[in-house]
Amino acid sequence: MRQLLGDALFWVAAVSCFVAQVAIIRSTLRPHVLGPGSERVPRPRTGVEVAWVLLTAVVLIGVFALTWRAMHESRPAPRVQVSAAPSSPTRLP
Repeated sequence: MRQLLGDALFWVAAVSCFVAQVAIIRSTLRPHVLGPGSERVPRPRTGVEVAWVLLTAVVLIGVFALTWRAMHESRPAPRVQVSAAPSSPTRLP
């Protein structure tokens, strides 16, 4: 049950980040419309913006891939060594 909940939370986070990243990419590629009185505002450098958006998308994919791998990594069960109790009590002098 814990693994199922972890997987569900992972996919909710992944889909949420995907939707947000698509919205960011869309807004970066959409033409910028200058409003009245914005002559002094410098024009955005679309190439630099796209590069930063793509870089963050690649890093986000890497984070999710490493997280998925860590979540599903098969780990050996911990070894527990139980020592045998002495059969007769030991008396101290």
